[in-house]
Order: sequence, then structure tokens, then C-alpha cells
Amino acid sequence: MKNKAFIAFALALILGGSSGCTSELEDQIAGLESDNASLQSQLDNMEKIMDEQELTIDDLKDQVQESNRIIKTVLEDNALLNDQEMMNPLNHFTESGFDGEIIYRADSRVFAYIDYTGFEVVGNIFIGHVESGQLEQVTNYVTNGSDPAVKKIMWTSSGRLLAIVGYAYGTISQGGSVYDVNRETGEMTLLFQPGEGLEIIDLVESNHGTRLTLVGIRFDENYMDYESFSLDYDLDEVEGIMDGGSHIQID
Repeated sequence: MKNKAFIAFALALILGGSSGCTSELEDQIAGLESDNASLQSQLDNMEKIMDEQELTIDDLKDQVQESNRIIKTVLEDNALLNDQEMMNPLNHFTESGFDGEIIYRADSRVFAYIDYTGFEVVGNIFIGHVESGQLEQVTNYVTNGSDPAVKKIMWTSSGRLLAIVGYAYGTISQGGSVYDVNRETGEMTLLFQPGEGLEIIDLVESNHGTRLTLVGIRFDENYMDYESFSLDYDLDEVEGIMDGGSHIQID
């Protein structure tokens, strides 16, 4: 009986100790699971924050790329505008203090002008092309004390360019002789040659483009005074001279 009682007592002690260990392990496991859940929550929050930061970074990258694109476009547009301005023949005389008059051909696709006009200055003819922006210098008179200057230009209805060319220097010279200007080669064909004491100072087309009027001045013998005169010519006759006829002498 004593042995049976001892065995029963030992089993009770063993079972009681085992139950205590199990409870402690369960508590530790529960604590670890709680810590793990907290860490997982923190990890989830960090991943969420990182995702949001990545979105923010991507947005910033997109904004930077868009800004760079706009800057590039503006720079390209400005470069194009600068190229267009450089090609624009009008800038030749707006930047050089041009003080003359732009004369457009009847079709408005080509224009001509004298780059310098005024007292004792040498002016040359320039031709501008409206569509292409191309600018060409037609005459090449230089300032050396003896060269003449272009003083007046006009387009005829047929598209020919006429010019009055005379002495650039002197206090009394106002006009000169009339030339047909070959705008491709710069060749000048003499049309009207005033005699001594005479100068042509203006050209006027009239009668629906069939007549050309020359306005001139005739000085007195001392070149102290002058009187005006005008002469009318048929433009067909004038164009015949342009195409190879001899010039007309005006006395």
C-alpha cells in the first residue's frame, strides 16, 4: 500500500510540473506571435510609405521631364525665330538705319530698296524675296569720291526694275540717268541719257501701265536755278530699248 501511494504521489508531481511548463511555453509563443504581428504591421506600414515615396519620385521625374521638354521646345522655337529673323530681308535695313523706301513689285512677291539715301551718300539696290527671305545686292557702287549712287527706283507693270543713277557728290545733283536693272546679273542698261545741265529726278507709270513719264530738271547756265519738265514715252518703246535698242538722248 505504501508503494502504491508513493507512485501516485510521484505521478502527481510529474503531471503538475509538466502542466506548468506547457503554460509557460504557451505564454512565450503568444508573446512571440504578438511581437511578430507588430513587426509585420510595421513592415506593412514601411512598404506603404515606400510605395507612396516611389509614386512621389515618379511624379517628380515626370514633372522634371515635362519641364525639360518645355524648355527644349522654347529653346528650339527661339532658335527658329532667330533663324527666321536672320533670313528676313527686312532686318537688313531696320538694323542698319535704313531711311529709304521699299518698292514692291506688282505681284507683291519681290521688293526692292536703296540701302542708303541722302546727301552725298552712295546708295545701292537690294532685292528681297518675300517667300524665301532671300536678299540680294544688285549694284555695287562704293564710296570713293567718284562713284555714282542709285537715287530712285521703280517697278514697271511688266516687272522690270528701273533706276535713276547719278552723281553721289555735289550740292546741286538731284537725279541722273535712267537705267534698266537686270536683277539677276546686276547689269545696267542705259535707257535715257540727259544732256548737259539736265537730270531725271522721278519716274511715273501711267495710263494703265502703257505710258512712262520722266520728270526732270533743267539747270540754268550757272547751275544756280532750275526749271522742271516732263516727258512721256510709250512703255512698249521703252521695253524695246531694254531688250537691246539704243538709249534715248534727252537734250
